[in-house]
Amino acid sequence: MKNLLKFSALALLTIAILSCSGNSGSRKEFEVIAFKYLNVKITANIDPNDAESPKCSFDMQMQYPYANDSAAKKISHALADRIYYVMGGLTLPQAVDSAAKKFVADYQEVYGKFYKESAKTDDIKKQYEFYFNCKSEIENGLYNIVVYKINQEFYEGGAHPMNMQLIMNFNSETGDKITLSDVFAPGYQQKLNEILLNALLKARNAKNVKELNAEGFLVNSDMFATENFILGKEKIIFIYNPYEIAPYSKGKTVLEISYDDVKDILNTAWK
Repeated sequence: MKNLLKFSALALLTIAILSCSGNSGSRKEFEVIAFKYLNVKITANIDPNDAESPKCSFDMQMQYPYANDSAAKKISHALADRIYYVMGGLTLPQAVDSAAKKFVADYQEVYGKFYKESAKTDDIKKQYEFYFNCKSEIENGLYNIVVYKINQEFYEGGAHPMNMQLIMNFNSETGDKITLSDVFAPGYQQKLNEILLNALLKARNAKNVKELNAEGFLVNSDMFATENFILGKEKIIFIYNPYEIAPYSKGKTVLEISYDDVKDILNTAWK
């Protein structure tokens, strides 16, 4: 389990986050933010004493701000909390190290007990071939926003693997995470939910909620505005992962909303 974290010597990425001159108002152009790649890959047998037993794999390719300023630290801690639900102010490298060790430990200690008691057929062995893959993307968003995308695919037994995309938006000057309450004026929820519902109806070519229900959408919940959104340069993109508003078979649902469509409920600073 030693040396879980391996850094690529040439893996440096700089992202210039600049405000839009036409809409910036009092906003200014911000400094370049530098990100470093963090590469983590590990495999382990479910039975450490049996090289022929099923294996798990943990594979991550992540980027994190490596400067020692407060903004970089805020982003790194927020990423660690979002991906791994780690509390205590861990940095992203520390959180990845902890997550990799825990993934292997749980696999061997918890699932290893079940495996030892099960038949060792090929079908059974396949059910214990667990994996967790994670890769990040970074893009420039509206104004001074860093849009951080986390693409996850994992399998921990069951009928199928799971795919998720997690999104976080950061102020590149302060490192603060941006939420819907920052972007929209108080009381925005009902109007935004209506806008998103209309976007979903249009995307699915449905006339009403009943037709959406027939496809499996909004069967167990009403429409809601997810915090999993991208503040793009031209539009806000809301991303719903499987099971949030639709069954697994529908995959993720992406709804794109123009800023014009929500201009009446935007906070003044975002207009």
